[in-house]
Amino acid sequence: MKPANTHSEVYDRQIRLWGVEAQVRPRSISPPSHHPHLSSCRTPLMISHPPPFRYLFFQSKMSSASVLYIGITCLSTEILKNLALAGVRCTITDGRTFPQFRADGGNSFLVSPDGRNSDKMVADIVLESLRSLNPLLFSSGGSSSCRALCLHASALSDAEVAEHDVVVCSTYKGGPDVDTITRLSKVARGSGRRFIMAEALGMDGVAVLDYGSSHLYRREAGKNKWTDEMKARHASIENVMANALGKERPSDRWDKFLPPQYVMYRTLMEHRSQASEIQFRQWAREWLKSDRNGMSEQTLQRLEEKLTRIEESVSCEGILEVPVVCAVLGGVLGQEIIKAITRLGEPSKNLIVFDGVGCGCKCMSVGEEK
Repeated sequence: MKPANTHSEVYDRQIRLWGVEAQVRPRSISPPSHHPHLSSCRTPLMISHPPPFRYLFFQSKMSSASVLYIGITCLSTEILKNLALAGVRCTITDGRTFPQFRADGGNSFLVSPDGRNSDKMVADIVLESLRSLNPLLFSSGGSSSCRALCLHASALSDAEVAEHDVVVCSTYKGGPDVDTITRLSKVARGSGRRFIMAEALGMDGVAVLDYGSSHLYRREAGKNKWTDEMKARHASIENVMANALGKERPSDRWDKFLPPQYVMYRTLMEHRSQASEIQFRQWAREWLKSDRNGMSEQTLQRLEEKLTRIEESVSCEGILEVPVVCAVLGGVLGQEIIKAITRLGEPSKNLIVFDGVGCGCKCMSVGEEK
């Protein structure tokens, strides 16, 4: 069977989903001055007009966008795969060799487990696999092509972060700590970029989004129709990580308490940053009950099952990433990133929690200043 190498063949699925305009890089052309909506619109979307007018003025964001992936995990490669097949270019950052990646419990279908990769950096391995997955991402060459940076998150410069449209930071054992994540997210927020931190925790998954205080988007208003630009606001990652868990209440009207997955994620991130030698469950209970969080004993009792599961994982080789959970959450986050890049569709609230056992996904706002 002949491999698909042309634009229409590789992006056939995406063209069927979003239309050819979303994939084609448009010509540089000035909009007509008589049109009432184009003079003040940063992203003119002539989706309600027939071709060729629609084709010429639809701003193709996906073909010119780039995403910075910090850390290779099963979840991040699911996101990478979804966006790479949609034609979104990337920069892959990871400072681990293949043996270090495996020692950390790394699991990814883009990282071959055979011995040929034993002397390679994991970022280079993923880049090679990506070239086979979608050769068109590398066809233009130069700085616009996909590339790998074999360095740790702490070594990333502010300029490197600021030049990408979206930053996806994967957290894992031995990965970026809270201080590093806070620094990188502040750079992205200050540059008007979108920042996502995420991790798969066994059968659960958690993602925290920071699109800044004035993310512009258009809500769908019917078939091929979109509203005028609207503004969405997310709390900063810095505020999210600083808020006391015992005092914070979700904005969702149906949930009176924070999801246990999110509480465990925050606790695990803090435990990693402090590199404590104390048994995880004991440390977690003390940290959650401290003045820093002020969590009640009654609330802690509801978290006992999660504490036990996390402790068992921490005491072993690290928390297992379940591929099915990563695939589902990676699909959700991939779609959120596409909405953020194209500015079409209302963005999610800044916390996404996936429950693999209950097969449900919740979105709510956290970290907001009271």
